[in-house]
Amino acid sequence: MFRARRLNTMVQEGELLWTPRPEWAADTNIAAFMRWLEREHGLKLADYHALWRWSVDNLDAFWAIMWDYFAIEASAPYEQVLGRREMPGAEWFPGARMNYAQHVLRRVSDDLPALGDQPLGADPLSRRRPPVA
Repeated sequence: MFRARRLNTMVQEGELLWTPRPEWAADTNIAAFMRWLEREHGLKLADYHALWRWSVDNLDAFWAIMWDYFAIEASAPYEQVLGRREMPGAEWFPGARMNYAQHVLRRVSDDLPALGDQPLGADPLSRRRPPVA
């Protein structure tokens, strides 16, 4: 249940300020990912904190699953998730080769423009002109 806070009260460290309603939380991208993780990998995690803990404790598995979940397309596959773990200087997905622009624009349709224009400082909702491709 949502309870409004008085504006003149101080927030204490660790105090929870807001919690989404269960139906809102269930409709998030992270909840969809957790359902996919259970369906595809049999990994049932109770909540976000459990997902976070698993991702930290299983770094290579988590990032390999991220690669699969987001269907990363590469012309050459990665050899391992982390080549070097030192920070700074970690080496992620050594061996993989990909064209970033090709990957980002892979779902572009001729029916929808990929780029549009807007005058600097203009309110994007103030005018509805077809975008320019």
